[in-house]
Amino acid sequence: MIRIISGWVAAVLATYIFSTGSSQAVILIQTATEPVTFSVNPSIVSTVGLPLSMAVASIGDAILHMHQLLPVIAIGLGIGFLVAAVLKKILVPLAPIAYPAAGAVAMLTPLLLMKNIFGIFPILGAQTSTGLVLQIVAGIFGGLIFSHIIRREV
Repeated sequence: MIRIISGWVAAVLATYIFSTGSSQAVILIQTATEPVTFSVNPSIVSTVGLPLSMAVASIGDAILHMHQLLPVIAIGLGIGFLVAAVLKKILVPLAPIAYPAAGAVAMLTPLLLMKNIFGIFPILGAQTSTGLVLQIVAGIFGGLIFSHIIRREV
């Protein structure tokens, strides 16, 4: 039981770190590729690829709001791993990928539900297809960690 709980905690933290890190990367890449026009004074207009102030503001804002994702990840992975534990006994050939698949579904489901209900993705970095795929990969990574920890012989 302790191995399952420690595996779940490790999976939640790993998924959260991967999710927030990849979200930040996507945000910074988007900011870097979209030129922004701003005025220093009325006579000088500059176009800059990545203003430092925008990068710092986007990272700070994301860090402040991404902590709200942690309980969603924890609940999603908990439910996903429980369902995967049951299904891997029924669908034996799929047992090796049960927990990584559960992690992927645990990340994708709340994002798509919130997109359909509220009209926006709650994670700024998941608004692009690349960002959404990275969120799914974060769930797969968490599932692999959980699978590794609970199978480890003590």
